[in-house]
Amino acid sequence: MSEFVPYGQPIDLTNCDREPIHIPGQIQPHGFLLAVERATLEIVQTSDNVAHYLGREVLGEKLDALVADMGSIERAFQRERATHAFCGAIAGLGPFDVIAHANGALGIVEAEPALRSDVAVPDFYSFASQTVSSLAGAPATTREHCQTLAETIRELTGYDRVMIYRFAQDWSGHVWAESMVPDKGLSSYLDLHYPASDIPAQARALFLKNSVRMLVDAAYTPARIVPELRAGQPLDLSYAFLRGASQMYTEYLLNMGVTGSLTLALSDRDKLWGLVACHHYSPRRVSHGVRLVCELLSRVASLQIIDKLHADEASYRARIAAAHSALIEAFATGGDPSLALSQAPGVVKTLVECQGVAVVHNGRVASEGVVPLNQHVARIAAMLSGTRRNEVVATDNLVELYPEAAVFPELACGVLAMPIPGVLGDYLMWFRPEITRTVKWAGDPNKPVSYGPMGDRLTPRKSFELWTETVRGRSEPWTQDEQRAAEQLRSSATELLVRRTRELERLNEELARSNAELDAFAYVASHDLKEPLRAMYNHAAFLLKDAGDRLSPEDTQRGESIIRLVKRTRELIDALLDYSRAGRLELELADVDVNAL
Repeated sequence: MSEFVPYGQPIDLTNCDREPIHIPGQIQPHGFLLAVERATLEIVQTSDNVAHYLGREVLGEKLDALVADMGSIERAFQRERATHAFCGAIAGLGPFDVIAHANGALGIVEAEPALRSDVAVPDFYSFASQTVSSLAGAPATTREHCQTLAETIRELTGYDRVMIYRFAQDWSGHVWAESMVPDKGLSSYLDLHYPASDIPAQARALFLKNSVRMLVDAAYTPARIVPELRAGQPLDLSYAFLRGASQMYTEYLLNMGVTGSLTLALSDRDKLWGLVACHHYSPRRVSHGVRLVCELLSRVASLQIIDKLHADEASYRARIAAAHSALIEAFATGGDPSLALSQAPGVVKTLVECQGVAVVHNGRVASEGVVPLNQHVARIAAMLSGTRRNEVVATDNLVELYPEAAVFPELACGVLAMPIPGVLGDYLMWFRPEITRTVKWAGDPNKPVSYGPMGDRLTPRKSFELWTETVRGRSEPWTQDEQRAAEQLRSSATELLVRRTRELERLNEELARSNAELDAFAYVASHDLKEPLRAMYNHAAFLLKDAGDRLSPEDTQRGESIIRLVKRTRELIDALLDYSRAGRLELELADVDVNAL
């Protein structure tokens, strides 16, 4: 499957997640567009509504013949991202808001007839400064901060509804804050959820490039790019403010009853965190200056919101790190990681947020808090060691891995399981109970099939009435930090075990070397000790033989005693030598009558 649907192929729900929205081949008609060869300034592509604004076609003309302030344009051409070049005349007409940016060898120039702003231009700076100060002093929670931002953007832009829309891990959306015109009888969307398919991946990626998106009228008639292709390729409008909207998106808005929209990205570095979604129930256009102020506010708000979230995450990570250090110290002093963990379940429980913790060691279970029965814990460990060996397993739906968990959701519906290095089948497990929650969707998230005015094809859902779903059988999901904590603990325990194994190997090598040296010493020592014994034996034997009939009975007895003791001493030396060569012998204990001995 290709990355995008081929250019020009019809789009419906079966392929809208691959729609090439950066090359729509058309723009919105509230302005016009010129594509210019940067090297020669020749206009090589235009929107087909140029004559409506300038009174003639300009394809093939030089840009500097139309625009007096080329310095601003050329400075804008140095940047890939769209830059407001100036507000002034084009071809002696105007005034226009002129926005330009580089697009490879081309320069893109967009022009919109200037509007008298709803907020006087000299007041933009003071308004922005006051708003930034207000956001900086906003209440501590991120939701209250988002509410302040929504109210400020609505006051500035005049849209009927402004929402702060936060993405979940699965890219579904949640309306976190909302500000509405009070006298229009609008239904609130606050706390409604939207499926991930409502804002597909390529649209989210484009918001990271161009963080401001305005649609003046969802029912607009597009202005086409002419010629449509250049060098066989459509014009890339990723950074263009006038870029035409997806047909699926405009139909989606019309199904909601929305005509005009303004969308601003809230991002965390290179990841989209959420959106500021402004809706109006009639066509609405705001000036580029107002959009720039909104963009500034959204960027400042992004920094402050993300900073707060990161501070909360950093505090949690610090707590995880402290528990991790305590556990590693227990490993280091306790020798056996499994035994150390089983003796300190309380410390283990503090590593991540959980209801209970269990340690399986040699088939025995030690636990603390709310956990399943020991036999279930042991079976879960045995199942994991057979199917997911050496893996840290995290699930918020334990029944998928262990069907018997269906009988105790209040005890454990989610598990984070870490294999303990050293002994197969030993596990450390954190448990979370089921969280039954009601999710309020803006319409059926399954996006039922419907047919719309754009032809006989699948179209976005038409109903956005409250659609309630009760979610059961799941716990609070395990965060990446929590999963990473389990991985790090396992790695640290493995490292300690490897280090201890290497230390034992080193000690064994030293002992083997010492034993070899002792063997050699024992052999030499026995040889040296036997030498004088041989002399003593020989002298005593010669003495008894040569002077036996001249010795008294007492002297003969003494000579024989010397020979007997020498033999006994030599036998003891031989026994010690045999023992040293045989290694560590197994001694058998027996009851002995010491008196008889």
